[in-house]
Amino acid sequence: MNIESPSLADVVERLFADFESELGLPVVVAVTRRARRELDIVAAPALPELVERLARQRLEDLVAEITKMRRRCGEPAHPARRS
Repeated sequence: MNIESPSLADVVERLFADFESELGLPVVVAVTRRARRELDIVAAPALPELVERLARQRLEDLVAEITKMRRRCGEPAHPARRS
């Protein structure tokens, strides 16, 4: 994992703790990096909080979409994540 700054590494750790039962670390890192790039023009002190908010929303949307797809296929909505 190569996150650009220690504060963003902290964001990834918090988000992964919240989403690890549904999504793997590479997904959390990718979404966080994308959020960081999209907020590139924001002032540096506010950046980690804004990146976390944006990445969290995107991860929640992703989990909701996966859950919807699983239900359509007759699978449990929240199966144990494979390592």
